[in-house]
Amino acid sequence: MGTGKTSTGRVLARKLETRFIDTDKLIEKEAGIVIREIFDKSGEPHFRRLEREIVKKVSAENGIVIAVGGGAIVNPANLADLKRRGIVVSLTATPEVILSRVEKNAEACL
Repeated sequence: MGTGKTSTGRVLARKLETRFIDTDKLIEKEAGIVIREIFDKSGEPHFRRLEREIVKKVSAENGIVIAVGGGAIVNPANLADLKRRGIVVSLTATPEVILSRVEKNAEACL
């Protein structure tokens, strides 16, 4: 969270002239609720099952840039699927930068 996965993914997809997929946004679209609500109502295990299905589905596509939530690659099956068809890049940021970005995002949601 807060490392710039979505922003960087969008820029990369634009430069590569290809499609961009944010798995968190796709999960929310298919579930009809935001991720926070999925966690609150159904728990993390349910969210991880949804995430697994989405990663499996999108990682089978060709010529796309995919941004996954930070926890997605903790599942070895997700990481294997992503590596099988593409290059995996891990973004990092200092704790101060992450905190600043997360706070700005939280303020924007209020």
